[in-house]
Amino acid sequence: MEGSKFCTACGTTGDGTDAHAASAAPTSAAPPKTGKALQVVLIVVAVLVGKGIVTGAATMLGLRKLSRSVKVDPPCEVTISGPKER
Repeated sequence: MEGSKFCTACGTTGDGTDAHAASAAPTSAAPPKTGKALQVVLIVVAVLVGKGIVTGAATMLGLRKLSRSVKVDPPCEVTISGPKER
C-alpha cells in the first residue's frame, strides 16, 4: 500500500493524518519549582539550632564537672581539686 502510513506508537494504519495528536490529552506543564530558597533557609536554621544544642550540652557538662571539683568553705576559702593520682 503506497501512501499508507502507520503509527509507530500503536502500529495502526491510517491515511496520513495525525489522529493521535488530535485525540491525545494535552500535557500539563511542570509545576514551577518554588520553595528552594525556603528549603535552604530551613536547613541552615536546623544546622544552627543543632550546633546550639550540642554546644549547650557540652557547656553544661563542663560546668557540672567543674562544680564538682570546686569546694567553697564558709570563710571564703576556695579549694579546687585536680585529678586524683594513683
